[in-house]
Amino acid sequence: MADERVYQIKGGYYPPGSAPKEHIAQMEAMQKLYPNQYQGNWQSSWWGQPFTKEVPESQVIFGRRPDVAKRSMETMKMGFDTETMGNLLDAYRNAQTIDPTFPKLSYDQLLRIALEEGRSNFGYNEWDVNNKKLQGVVASLKQLGHDDYSAGFAAALKEKYDTAKRLGRSFEEVWNGAGPKARNYASRIQKGMYSVEHPDNQQLREFIKYRISPEKRSEVDFSTFDNPLMTGEDFYG
Repeated sequence: MADERVYQIKGGYYPPGSAPKEHIAQMEAMQKLYPNQYQGNWQSSWWGQPFTKEVPESQVIFGRRPDVAKRSMETMKMGFDTETMGNLLDAYRNAQTIDPTFPKLSYDQLLRIALEEGRSNFGYNEWDVNNKKLQGVVASLKQLGHDDYSAGFAAALKEKYDTAKRLGRSFEEVWNGAGPKARNYASRIQKGMYSVEHPDNQQLREFIKYRISPEKRSEVDFSTFDNPLMTGEDFYG
């Protein structure tokens, strides 16, 4: 039987215990050389993730980005790591299960962001680790068994969503940053929404839809879960 084909995928991360020895050594060397720049646990930090991750073909879903200028589709497909994407979306879904008021993005919104970014992590980098409410989000999800990186994705979504609401801007703009580049990014997202209907994006679309649907939950008994996201000031301080 032939070896499975391996793809170099952008935006992937290594769940705890899965990083190759070479990557671990590289991250430890970076922290040793630049201790002020690279602090904390590399597994949960944006800088600790691989630029590209080797992903076997059975774990890859392909999608096609829109060519907004021509209102058509780009010719080249891009691959997405289902392990990375699935773990992040599971954490986001469970954050909504714990707290019904948690921000809710549509699966088409998430698909369009993934396509625009071309990254399995939706372009997620970091979240405000000094924000007590976001700390509560991450702590709750870690209690359910999510790792730091995937729990941080849910926190980042909430952070950007709340910021967008406060500033009266679109989520997509704030997700990308600020200024003209972020506004152009948000504009491309909206103009390229037709791409979510393209046949080449349906497998990825269904994957995202399935992972964030309320019926697709981690095997957790929420009935006995002490819910810190719903305890207000007593928890947040």
